[in-house]
Amino acid sequence: MSDDNNFVNNIKNILEEIGLNVESISSKEKLLFILDKIKNKDKSYFNIIVDWEYKDVNSVDDIKNIIKITNNKTPITVYYNGKWTNKENEAKLAGVSMFSSKPVVKSRVLYQLDYFLKNEVDKENKNGNIKVNLSTKRILLVEDNELNMEVAKELLKITKVNVDTAENGKVAYEKIKNTSPNYYDLVFMDIQMPVMNGYEATKKIRGLDREDVKSLPIIAMTANAFLEDIRAAKDAGLNEHIAKPLSIETFVNTMEKYIKDRR
Repeated sequence: MSDDNNFVNNIKNILEEIGLNVESISSKEKLLFILDKIKNKDKSYFNIIVDWEYKDVNSVDDIKNIIKITNNKTPITVYYNGKWTNKENEAKLAGVSMFSSKPVVKSRVLYQLDYFLKNEVDKENKNGNIKVNLSTKRILLVEDNELNMEVAKELLKITKVNVDTAENGKVAYEKIKNTSPNYYDLVFMDIQMPVMNGYEATKKIRGLDREDVKSLPIIAMTANAFLEDIRAAKDAGLNEHIAKPLSIETFVNTMEKYIKDRR
């Protein structure tokens, strides 16, 4: 939430680089529209970022209202410019999850996301919301972006599934080729990767002279969710297409569908 184009563009560039969808709000009308959507559970967000200089959200009462509408379930990060004041202290007491000073720094943004993600996983574990136990299963996670890899591994940890990783499609192909049949129960395959993309890797895996790879579930992971992307995933031999940003629920539902009772 900001009417500062430079601030918005800097945040968007960092988050979109790691495959996250970013929605920006620069008017009171859009803010009220989005808050109404959240209130009616038509929209949800992993993190709400507020520019403290944003003219439409510049009071503690505004922050309290957002926290109330989100049922205190969505972490709020406030960026401020200048010295710390009593105003920031009041906002912190109101329930702001994290404060960060301008200018926007990539490492700080990524640290904040990692912090919120780990808190979310810990909360799910503590509340016992995720009851599936896949400790006897093994998956291959194929992802070229190190941060995305760490995020996915953190999300998958809650299911106790065993995770191997590959940084591109070629490495994934070689790993599957050099393991015994049925070693992996499922593959989460990123699509846009250097050396060998997800489509090419899947075709090569399916082309191995082994029966197990014909039925091995391979799930496409991509920020694109257009019809042509879904068709391309199917044509390459992928079982399903899931869109980034990924969530605990998405991973769990996908694994339960394909591997809970496999073998």
